[in-house]
Amino acid sequence: DKPCALCVRDIAQAKTLAKFDDTSERLARKYWPGSLTLVLNAAVELDPRVTDETQSPPTVALRCPDADWRNFMDAPLALTSANRSGEPDSVSHEAAINAIGDGISASLTTETKLSGAPSTIIRIDGGQLTVLRQGALEVSL
Repeated sequence: DKPCALCVRDIAQAKTLAKFDDTSERLARKYWPGSLTLVLNAAVELDPRVTDETQSPPTVALRCPDADWRNFMDAPLALTSANRSGEPDSVSHEAAINAIGDGISASLTTETKLSGAPSTIIRIDGGQLTVLRQGALEVSL
């Protein structure tokens, strides 16, 4: 029932999807790729499965993970947490498979060790930061 975040290759790709101001651009340049999800006003009309239409204007959550496979993406990839809503976060590939393995047909993994915590989600609107979820990353400007 929640919109999926969009995984992007880089800031340039993210800017085709969302409106960046000085604050959001500074954060993206400082923390991407990494454990930061930015929630920004959508710049274009997007699929309602990846936008929060209850906001005016609609918002989109963007993530640029520190994973090699993102460099091979030609387009953004809708993604969600690897756990069922309300259940504990899956912080390893094995935990994700155990949590939702019966509901997926394919998965990606990396040899890079995961942080053990979910991404930090920050909403930026008019230069104002609101931490929606504190995760692995402590953010400062």
